[in-house]
Amino acid sequence: MAEAMTVETVIQAYWDLKGYWTKLRVPLKLGGWTDIDVVAYNPLKKELVLAESKVRSTKHTVRAYTEDLKDSGVSFLDFDKKYGNSHGTSGKLYYLSFIDNINNEFLDLLFETLNLPKDDVKIIVHFVSNYHVDEGLLESAQNEVKKRIEKQISSPYSVDNVIIQTTFDVLCDVIAEEEMSEQGRRYGHPVLDIAREFNRYMHPDIHLIGSREVAYKKGCKEEIKQKLRDKISKSFGIL
Repeated sequence: MAEAMTVETVIQAYWDLKGYWTKLRVPLKLGGWTDIDVVAYNPLKKELVLAESKVRSTKHTVRAYTEDLKDSGVSFLDFDKKYGNSHGTSGKLYYLSFIDNINNEFLDLLFETLNLPKDDVKIIVHFVSNYHVDEGLLESAQNEVKKRIEKQISSPYSVDNVIIQTTFDVLCDVIAEEEMSEQGRRYGHPVLDIAREFNRYMHPDIHLIGSREVAYKKGCKEEIKQKLRDKISKSFGIL
């Protein structure tokens, strides 16, 4: 549970930075789905995000959907089912099983629960997991999932976009967007404040005591910056 909640909090931070209202673990009992991991809404854009996180297996496991698989005739949905076969869900979606619950009845209940207007709302499905999809296959994989959902829903609902990312993708995006943010104070959000500290030391503004008191060697600040950046590389075993 702690691992899942951490991933969901990272997803929440991602949409918070984009200016969306966010809510974790929205309870919604319908069929086999008891809640939505993260819901994000932007009233100005009229965009509603349904985010699902799935991180399974050992801590180093990354399951890869590659060009080789695609060339062998394995679609992204087939790829997901193959993992399900080895976990007792033969022929059914595994990580992506949540999309089978997205239908008009489900969306009616969701909009009622959130007290949102149904008209002209763009629905975005955000799937975050330890599935790595080759960049050249990402668009087709997202379209596959989108088409699957569209077969299950009808007016007034439609899926505007499907986003497929790894947890690492989302975390990197959060760090990059936080660096571009003009907010100076802390966020009060654990993920955003961690990202803020990463950016402090990866893009440091080095302050030194006045040069009249200390004779600094040339390039002192750049040397400190490099040492700070080397530290994170060493922590990941890169150096």
